[in-house]
Amino acid sequence: IISNSLLGSTDVDNTAAQISYVVAGTPTAGQLRISNSSGFTTLAVGSRFTQADIDSNRLRYAQDGSEATSDSFTFRIADGGTPLPSVETFNIAILPFNDPPTALVNTGLTLSEGAGGAILDTLLLFTDVDNLSSAELVYTLESDLNAGELQFGGTPLSQGQTFTQEDINNGLLIYQNNGAESPTDGFNFSVTDGNSTVLGSFNIAVTAVNDAPTVVSAGSLSLNEGSSRSLRNVLFTTDPDNLPSELRYTLQGQPIFGALRRGSLSLGTGAIFTQQDIDNGLISYQHNGSEQSADAFTFVIGDGVSAPIPGIINISVAPVNDAPTLITNLPLTLTAGTPATRQISTSILRATDSDNLPAEVLFRLGSLPSAGTLSRGGQPLTTGQTFSQKDITDGIVLYSYSGFGSSDGFQFTIVDSLGKVGGSGFFQISFTS
Repeated sequence: IISNSLLGSTDVDNTAAQISYVVAGTPTAGQLRISNSSGFTTLAVGSRFTQADIDSNRLRYAQDGSEATSDSFTFRIADGGTPLPSVETFNIAILPFNDPPTALVNTGLTLSEGAGGAILDTLLLFTDVDNLSSAELVYTLESDLNAGELQFGGTPLSQGQTFTQEDINNGLLIYQNNGAESPTDGFNFSVTDGNSTVLGSFNIAVTAVNDAPTVVSAGSLSLNEGSSRSLRNVLFTTDPDNLPSELRYTLQGQPIFGALRRGSLSLGTGAIFTQQDIDNGLISYQHNGSEQSADAFTFVIGDGVSAPIPGIINISVAPVNDAPTLITNLPLTLTAGTPATRQISTSILRATDSDNLPAEVLFRLGSLPSAGTLSRGGQPLTTGQTFSQKDITDGIVLYSYSGFGSSDGFQFTIVDSLGKVGGSGFFQISFTS
């Protein structure tokens, strides 16, 4: 308000309403105004206001916010008629006022998942008319990020740390995405010029990138000889972009001593199964019962987009004692009524055991011949005693015929050195006339 204590004129012949001021020159850093019932009217060159306006506090000066420290306007006085020729100047002193920082640019950053990018002044720019140096505009990080980190000169920034507009201008502020599947990130900040502080937020848009599958577990599969075991909890692959049903294994090399199965169906080279199949317990390895202690199969895993990843599952087979097997049991034929001693050879009585030597494959007698005697190495055998497959091979198991009787034989049970029973049989001795 320009009151009558700042600008006033008197005339003994005229009232205050008859003394007028004619604007000769307007202010350069603001506006000269007359207030009225509807607001105000801006005065231009040639506009008039009266001493009564001044006395009523209706004359006002409005500064435009610029950094000018002085302003003025000029006028001529009139007492109802023609203005006086002399031009007067009204000077205005403007006290400086600190302006807060102002955001000129805050467009945010867009980058790909897992990538990094500089936050430059083309993306984030604050200015301040009171501060000539961008180093005087200091940002404080007011929040942590969710899917990455801010770095200053390669060092991660945490909440409460600072950087300047000059740092941004020089490309020192970097955002590094951590590869998470979040489509957005961002941070809150405050920026100050040392006197005023304003708050803001910076948004980051993350473009999704297909991630390759990660084989979390491809550990060794352990099982007993001749048994079967599921691959669940043995072979496990994840992919943040894909469901388990979309992660496809292709069998590259089949196991040698067993088979990979989906349910009861054997899988061949090139067969496809999914992580969902494994999770559901549908994929298993069946060992063939051989005496091999190790096996393996190879595969590649893919999500249909990334390059397939090769892998191998090693299989450890714990041996299991197998029962002996009777291979040959043919009759021994002698001439009736003629005493004789004959060797029981491997051509007529033979048993094998994949876990045991011939000396450990035993024939335990359940009954004895009635028309002769059975001996081992010259010593007669009795019920419950044994002879081995090695004894047969060495030719020391003999049957001695007494010459009496029309048929003979003995009952036996096959066992191994660990007591594993392989079954029972009867060895037939026949007599011909």
